[in-house]
Amino acid sequence: MRTLAGCVFGISALIGVAAYSGWLVPLGQSVMATLVGVAALGLVGGGGVLGVAWAYDRYRERFPTAARREAVAADAIALGLRSLERDTSTLDSGFRFLRPRGRASLLTQRLDRTFSALWATRFNWLFAGTWRGTDVSVFDYTDSKNDSSHEWTCATLPLERTCPSMSITRRNPVTGRLGRIFDRGFRTGDEPFDRAFHVEAGDPSGGLDLLGASTRERLLASVPPMGVVETREDRLLVCGFRLPTGERRLILDTATAVRDAFGAPNH
Repeated sequence: MRTLAGCVFGISALIGVAAYSGWLVPLGQSVMATLVGVAALGLVGGGGVLGVAWAYDRYRERFPTAARREAVAADAIALGLRSLERDTSTLDSGFRFLRPRGRASLLTQRLDRTFSALWATRFNWLFAGTWRGTDVSVFDYTDSKNDSSHEWTCATLPLERTCPSMSITRRNPVTGRLGRIFDRGFRTGDEPFDRAFHVEAGDPSGGLDLLGASTRERLLASVPPMGVVETREDRLLVCGFRLPTGERRLILDTATAVRDAFGAPNH
């Protein structure tokens, strides 16, 4: 149904663009009027179906069925972890990326968070336990800081050494080049890496030591594409684009590889 609605909506939009551009004039006024009328119905109908489907998905994510919770618990067990659903009592949420922030008033921030919570919680489907001998947490995170929402799957785990506080964010492939012109972040001198990532480091010398060649290579090659890495004393946060719960091994593998790269001698 969604695929059909999407096709109807897309075709209707194309007909609308063609009519606006005058490409349908050679067909005659009556044919063009008929096509425009059909396109209008397609836009309303297809858009309505897609909107209802989107709202239903949000509702089901916010209020999952018992079958969904059981399936998620099975995904956690398959990884040797336990499902805590939305219980964040064991989650290390002290990372700057996970803290709500903004310039709006406290009342506005509370209203925004309340409204957002109707559709999605900030933290969802939390797994916790031991992964390859390391205590880890992996969870879905909805970031609604800058007038838009971004959905991530994140993992937190301990580092093998104390590292300087640093934030590494993958640049937007469309606007990243322009943003880099005005970027006052930390530069490593590695052109491919600096094009791909924005880095903030409180201690530039410590950051440069941490981001050696092997570490930069690991971050560039991360799969799924790593979006955010943050170090805080002896803790590490790694976030990638949202993954289904059954595929979270990918973010755990990536987080472990990044942890190992940070702990290895750089050269």
